Amino acid sequence: YASTAGLTINATTGAITPSTSTPGTYTVTYSTLASGGCGVVTATTSVTITALPTASISYAGSPYCSGVATATVTLS
Repeated sequence: YASTAGLTINATTGAITPSTSTPGTYTVTYSTLASGGCGVVTATTSVTITALPTASISYAGSPYCSGVATATVTLS
């Protein structure tokens, strides 16, 4: 198994580790060795790694007082 830089792939098993891969689209190539009179066989496929979404919450005032009945928060 092989791909371009940015994709974490185990060259022996073909297992991909999304958490350590850079988001993007990659072409993965699998090649078998020539054996028993048969030639090399190569197959390719496309794999897309998508970035995890991020979120943050902010509010006026610091620290937040839990005794207040309501608070306005902004999700960004």
